[in-house]
Amino acid sequence: MTYKGQPVADGNIVFFPTGNADGKPSGAAIANGRYRIAAEAGPPVGSVRVEIQSYRKTGRKIPDLMGDATRPDRPLIDEKINELPPQFHVDSRLAAEIKPGENTLDFSL
Repeated sequence: MTYKGQPVADGNIVFFPTGNADGKPSGAAIANGRYRIAAEAGPPVGSVRVEIQSYRKTGRKIPDLMGDATRPDRPLIDEKINELPPQFHVDSRLAAEIKPGENTLDFSL
């Protein structure tokens, strides 16, 4: 998985069933341009719409919003933003055909 010729270092990919595919969305984390979805958790066989996000650090620290919301001393974490344009995630027109068995799907964005 690459964006502008470079591996997606940190992101997510989600497959949404469309058309003849029947099932729930399925996805995985992307690390260093690679992702893997176990067969039992994989996307359904058939047509799917694909959404991809690639995160990059902004250099800012923000409060960690996970955990106990009543803690005034929440730890700070690196702020990350999605560096991909909307046509690869919320407005994605990326599509794939999932076949029975093992599939290898690579996207060059």
